Amino acid sequence: MVRNVTFAASCPVVPLSFACMHLADRTLGLGGLRIAYRDSDPTAGIDVPVTVLVHGLSADSRSWEPTIDRLVAQGQRVIAPDMRGHGQTARAQRYLLDDFVADLNAVTDAVVPDRPVDMIGHSFGGLVAALCAASPDRQRVRRLVLEDIPLPPRWDGPTELPTLKRRESLLHGLFFLLRNPRGAWNFDRSQISAVRGAIQARNPQWWSAVSQLPVPVLVVDGGAKGMMDRARLDDLRSTIPDVRVVTIPVGHVVHRADPEGFAAALRSFLN
Repeated sequence: MVRNVTFAASCPVVPLSFACMHLADRTLGLGGLRIAYRDSDPTAGIDVPVTVLVHGLSADSRSWEPTIDRLVAQGQRVIAPDMRGHGQTARAQRYLLDDFVADLNAVTDAVVPDRPVDMIGHSFGGLVAALCAASPDRQRVRRLVLEDIPLPPRWDGPTELPTLKRRESLLHGLFFLLRNPRGAWNFDRSQISAVRGAIQARNPQWWSAVSQLPVPVLVVDGGAKGMMDRARLDDLRSTIPDVRVVTIPVGHVVHRADPEGFAAALRSFLN
């Protein structure tokens, strides 16, 4: 089932906010790697729905604060890990796509064992979240949201990614640095080439995995200023079994550029 909806931008600028500083910062030692995550309510009962947020390359869990605030207000328990080499999570010897997937699975299993979760992934984090949801031996993810993900080539065709406009890219980097200087400092830049390679390399295995996603999927498209290749987005629509595509034309980081529009799309899909 494919549905397409377009939301107009309602909040183009997001002020600095520390509304979510009440979240508990916690650390797990998993597979020899120290993984940090934020948990909005570690004492929540089993009846409280859980949403896992997966950030993009060079960001960390604090980049989700506008979304966390709104999800918590709706009664959600939110888990937001820092991926390897990001934020307060330790740097690693390697940064393969499968490693990021294994880390996310480990955090989910350790923090909310045997519980279904909704999962939201932005940019590269969306590629990771999709593989977690598609894993046939897990079935932990109940619903999946993919926010402006950089789609890898399926078979043939150009391997270059749509790039952010120079001004938008600079503003994105400056915003992250001002909001979270420690996170920007801790980011392991050695992973950039590996992650770019995972995104730009032809990846029929990833496409095969998403073609078998057993859960409803919401794709949030940032529009022409985002990073989703338009032809590959059309391919994604026809590949995922149960997908809804929402266009919020504000650029790559939809949850920051239009937090209210993004939250409205989540409410419609997750509730």
